[in-house]
Amino acid sequence: MEAGGFGLAANVGVALLFALSFGAIAATDPSQRHARLFAAAYLLGMLTPLCELLVRYTSLPTFFSLAGYASFLASMLVTAYSVATFFGQRSSRRLLMALFVGGVALRMMIWGGPRDWLPYELAYQAPFALAMLAATLAASRVRPRRLLTVVLTVDFALVAAHFPLKAVASVWLGSGATARDYAASNYAALSQAVTGLLLTSAGLVLLLLVHEAAVLRSRSEANSDPMTGLDNRRGFFARLDRLLAEADRSHRPVPVVLFDLDQFKAINDRHGHAAGDRVIGAFAAVLEAHVPPGGAVARLGGEEFAMVLPGLGLDAAWRLAERVRHVAATAPVEGIAYTVSGGAAERMPGRPMDAALARADRALYAAKAQGRNRIARAAAEPERGAEILALDRAG
Repeated sequence: MEAGGFGLAANVGVALLFALSFGAIAATDPSQRHARLFAAAYLLGMLTPLCELLVRYTSLPTFFSLAGYASFLASMLVTAYSVATFFGQRSSRRLLMALFVGGVALRMMIWGGPRDWLPYELAYQAPFALAMLAATLAASRVRPRRLLTVVLTVDFALVAAHFPLKAVASVWLGSGATARDYAASNYAALSQAVTGLLLTSAGLVLLLLVHEAAVLRSRSEANSDPMTGLDNRRGFFARLDRLLAEADRSHRPVPVVLFDLDQFKAINDRHGHAAGDRVIGAFAAVLEAHVPPGGAVARLGGEEFAMVLPGLGLDAAWRLAERVRHVAATAPVEGIAYTVSGGAAERMPGRPMDAALARADRALYAAKAQGRNRIARAAAEPERGAEILALDRAG
C-alpha cells in the first residue's frame, strides 16, 4: 500500500477510536448529549478516508468520491454545531444545513474540473474551511476563557487555515491525475498526515473538555440537593471553607442563620409528603431570592436550611432573616400556610465556624421554645465565652 494509503487507513483508525471514546462517555452518562454528537462527528469523519480508499480499490470511484466529500463536510458541520451547543450557544441548524447543501452542490458544479489547478482546488476546500471557521467562532466566544478553550480555538483556526494551504500544496505536489490516483500521490501522504494530526489534536482537547464537564457535573450533583437545587450539607461546607478564607483575608465577620420549618411533620401528615416537598421548594426559592451577592444558602437536610452572609454584621443579618421569615409566613403554598424559625450568630475573623454554628443552633431552639415563627440572635462575647440571646419578633 502507498504512503497515502497508509495515511488514509491510519486516519480511519484514529477517527474510530475517538468515536468510540466519545460513545463510551455518552453510554456511561446519558446526560452527555454532546458526547454523542462528537461521536457522530468522528464517525462521519471516519467515512472520508475509508471512502478515499474505496475510490482506489473498488469499481465505484465516482460514488465513493462524492460520499467521502459529503461525509467530511458533514463531520465538520456537526463538529461546529456540537461545539456551539456544548458551550451553551445558539447554533443555526438551518445555516449549517445550507452550508452542507451548498458545499455538495459546489462539488457537483466543479466535478470533472482540472485537478491541481488552484481555483479548482480552492473551490474544493472552501466548504471545509467555512465549516471549521464556524467551529472556531463558537470556541472563541466561550467565556471565561480558559487554557483548554484557547487551545481549542487555536486548533480549529489552524484546521480552517490549512484547507486553502492544502489547495496550494496539491498544485505544488500534484494530487494525481484522477481521484483513483490520489492515494498514491505524495500530496495524499502530506494531506492525510497534516489533517490527521490537527483533527487528532482537536479531538484530544474535546475529550478533555467533555471529561471535565462530566466531572464537574458529578461534583455538582454530589454537592447539590436534588429537590431544591441548593447546596446540600456537603456542598455547604465546601463553599463555606472558601467564603471563610476570603472573609479572613479581608477581616470581615461572617454571620450565619439557621432556619427550620415549624411543625413540618404536621404539614406532611395533614397534606401529604408531596405537598411538604412543595413547601420545602417554595422556602428554598425564598432564600435564593434574598441571599445577597457573595452569600450562600443551603438545605442541610430535612426541613433545615442555612444562610451565610459574609460582610454583614449580626444586626443586618438578623434583619435579612426577618424579611425571609415574614415572606414565608405571608406566602402560603397552594393554600398551605407555613412558618419558619431561625437562629443567627456571627463568626468573627479567625474564629472557628463550628462555634458560631452551635450558637446559631441554640438560638434556633430558643426561637422554637419561645413560640416559633421568629428569629433569635446569639451575640457571643469571645473574651469571656459568654452568650446573650435576644429574641425578636417582627410586627
